[in-house]
Amino acid sequence: NSMAKTPSKLFRNLKPGDRFVVSAESGLRTVTHVVNVTIVRDGGHNYFTGKREWVVHGTYPWWWSRAIRATYNERTEVLS
Repeated sequence: NSMAKTPSKLFRNLKPGDRFVVSAESGLRTVTHVVNVTIVRDGGHNYFTGKREWVVHGTYPWWWSRAIRATYNERTEVLS
């Protein structure tokens, strides 16, 4: 099969140098940005759900309001 599957990782398993895409709607178009991961740290337990979270720090664009906080099982597609 010549179709390569896009690799994915749990947010908590991202390492510095990994890259993933964030996107947002802007009027009639979608804008995207490649985020380079700088560090992933344990964010403790979510106050409302009680689930443990990880905070992904990286090179977010100016229009992205804060670092992604992801629970133990949330995944993202990584760029190779």
